[in-house]
Amino acid sequence: MLIGSTSLEAGSLPARLRVPAAHAKVLLLVASLGVLLTTGCARHYNITLTNNHVITTGSKPKLNKTGDAFVFKDRMGNLTSLPKGSVKQIEPQGHEAAPEAPFKASK
Repeated sequence: MLIGSTSLEAGSLPARLRVPAAHAKVLLLVASLGVLLTTGCARHYNITLTNNHVITTGSKPKLNKTGDAFVFKDRMGNLTSLPKGSVKQIEPQGHEAAPEAPFKASK
């Protein structure tokens, strides 16, 4: 054994790295909460155009400073813009509107 070194058994930690069980649970809870909070921020949005084409974005579309176009990142991460007049609807992905019935039943 070298002078000044400590030997460790397999699977053991030095005293300065040991964490009491109560602290370990708190650390695990905080880490889990952090993961849950950050995963909710990554949202994709569907932009429905006036011609009924749908574009999926990688970020939330925002109006530019002049207010004449929506600016967003596409799914590849490229900055893109669309004229405000060509946008019919913007909604979070996964929240699709209920489809309209192709016909109405007669009474």
